[in-house]
Amino acid sequence: MIYRREWPNEPLAVWVARLGLAHRIVPNPNPLKRNRPENIVRDLVHVAHGASRSYGPCPLTAPANAQVITGGSSMAGLLGPDLGDGQRRGTPTNSTSLQPLMGLLNGNSPKSWVAGHLLNAEFGGSGNAVENLTPLTSAANNAHKTFENHIKRMLLLCKGLDDQYPAASDWYGVRYRVDVSTDTYADPATINVGNMYSYAYSHIEVEYEFVIAGILGHPKNRLTESAGSIPVAW
Repeated sequence: MIYRREWPNEPLAVWVARLGLAHRIVPNPNPLKRNRPENIVRDLVHVAHGASRSYGPCPLTAPANAQVITGGSSMAGLLGPDLGDGQRRGTPTNSTSLQPLMGLLNGNSPKSWVAGHLLNAEFGGSGNAVENLTPLTSAANNAHKTFENHIKRMLLLCKGLDDQYPAASDWYGVRYRVDVSTDTYADPATINVGNMYSYAYSHIEVEYEFVIAGILGHPKNRLTESAGSIPVAW
């Protein structure tokens, strides 16, 4: 279920109460001063990537018959409220990202392909690390952005609460996970090293949820959950 805040008429505290959350507010004598332990910045609190994958030998590489890195397998992260400021922590992709795979896909397919981030650059994801990238059609990448934009709105709410109640004992964040399917984009009957669709995957799965975390940064409660599957065939 996706909860929507009635902006701007509904205060943040009312929105949180409507979600059925309980949070303790400690009065702060100076509400303009952040009063967090050691002034901790909570942006990308934790991230872990699965192993990268490869396939081949591919007869289309130069030199021929080389293994081709096909990107990462998964990403799991805990996103803190400070990511709600909209500042980019990571890096965008460029012409060298996930090469030579992207060049081979775009050169041997009628579709437009991009190296898609598993963890968005705005959240701290790298556009150069192969374990954070996967080949997506442009349409599938745009579909992933829909989920990412929802997470950005969730983080904006988390930051709003964090700024409004700087002395609170807990903070709110988003737990986020992306898994790359092991099924290939190629039809199972046509999988082979000469078929470039064999080097891409059929879909990615996206899961994310609000969490309440204590001062040490460990999630202790989930609030609401959303999930979706993005087919690369889009």
